[in-house]
Amino acid sequence: MFSQRLIQPELLDHAEPEEARANLTDLIRINRWFGGHSTILKTLAQVVPRDRAFSLLDIGAASGDSAWIIQQTYPAATITSLDYNFVNCETAPMPKVIANAFQLPFAAQSFDFVF
Repeated sequence: MFSQRLIQPELLDHAEPEEARANLTDLIRINRWFGGHSTILKTLAQVVPRDRAFSLLDIGAASGDSAWIIQQTYPAATITSLDYNFVNCETAPMPKVIANAFQLPFAAQSFDFVF
């Protein structure tokens, strides 16, 4: 269907803070009730024991709700939240990075997992 990847800014990346926060609240609700969190946890459960330490980069982390859920389930894990906009990432747990997902500020193989 597409001959190449289409890369365009997301509306949330440039939304006013009040609008962004309202949308983030909706995204958290969607992740909680429609499977985003459970899908991530099921995927991780297939490849890593709960007591193992690992690192994970969450690209497009937004509110960091997924990072919080992963951290609760895998307390030995280090989850780095990355988003383009500080307002989106302000409630994400530390460490968090404000950066462009297409120009990552990390060396290759810096993380065990990237979502």
